[in-house]
Amino acid sequence: MNIIMENLPENFHEFIEKYQGNFDKRKYFKINQELEICEKEPSWVLELSFIYYETKDSTVFDLINNELGKCFKDKIKKIDRLSKYSIPELSDKFWRALMNKDGVHTVRLGNELFLRDRELFLEIVYRYAFISSDVNKLTKVFLFEVLCEKASYNIEFMKNLLNYFSSSELEYIRHDSAEYMNYFGKYRADKLYYDIYMKKYEKYKMKSMESAPGASLSPEKDRIYTYLKKEGYL
Repeated sequence: MNIIMENLPENFHEFIEKYQGNFDKRKYFKINQELEICEKEPSWVLELSFIYYETKDSTVFDLINNELGKCFKDKIKKIDRLSKYSIPELSDKFWRALMNKDGVHTVRLGNELFLRDRELFLEIVYRYAFISSDVNKLTKVFLFEVLCEKASYNIEFMKNLLNYFSSSELEYIRHDSAEYMNYFGKYRADKLYYDIYMKKYEKYKMKSMESAPGASLSPEKDRIYTYLKKEGYL
């Protein structure tokens, strides 16, 4: 898909409505027959689109088109409410669905929990992201929170976040190992992840990260980082 600037909707909410179902990549992790591991970053279409409508920066528009070219058109599915469950039941089921990478149920459970207890939902997804060595998970949670605060909640935000969680690889961080944490900081963490980590770790009772980040940012993440710093989010 390639968007022409003249055909862009007037605002971010209209953009979401027009292109809903086009915000996810088909696969984020695979191993080929030569045993080579291929990992993809999550789709940043929603985050970059929000930044574009906030700044009208034409360079962001080019990044959006690049990201959309990596996404596929998914069928629009209605997300039913799950009002029969209590908050403790939702919390437990949602956590188990996350750990099992259950793509069928995570969005429904997450949506219901978010609508009824936003803080509990955020606590669960932040803790899940904190234990993952995939730095993009924590970044996606933080950006999900920003989008919900600045643009108001949209189910597409939830689907984009949790589809990535269930479709990407989960490898755990050894927070109890200083040697591992030094390695993680040097080779896996980037400055976007590091700044988010240091902003949120105390609230969710995690250990501080001592090592300076050593990984580089993709052009998409670098633009997101620049925006977050400029606007005072980090």
